[in-house]
Amino acid sequence: SFIADAKAGQGRIYYNQAVKMNEDAAYISDAKEYKKALAEMNAMFKKSLPFFEEAHKMDPENRDYMITLRTLYYRFEMEAEYEAISEELNK
Repeated sequence: SFIADAKAGQGRIYYNQAVKMNEDAAYISDAKEYKKALAEMNAMFKKSLPFFEEAHKMDPENRDYMITLRTLYYRFEMEAEYEAISEELNK
């Protein structure tokens, strides 16, 4: 649906920023700065999560939303959510 795609699009903006932050962090040699960059990156990934969850509720058949959610649930060690979405994907 259009609204679900719009929600996922909003989430994708944060998600892609986090991916870019992750790539940039690879070039940080100072441990303190690296740790700070990772914390900021994880915060950005976290910002994307509710948008993908909302999009998935609106369009539960969309595999792209599910794959992204599975990745986020894995990243944040959300085991129950990870198992549930993995099960959905395997149907």
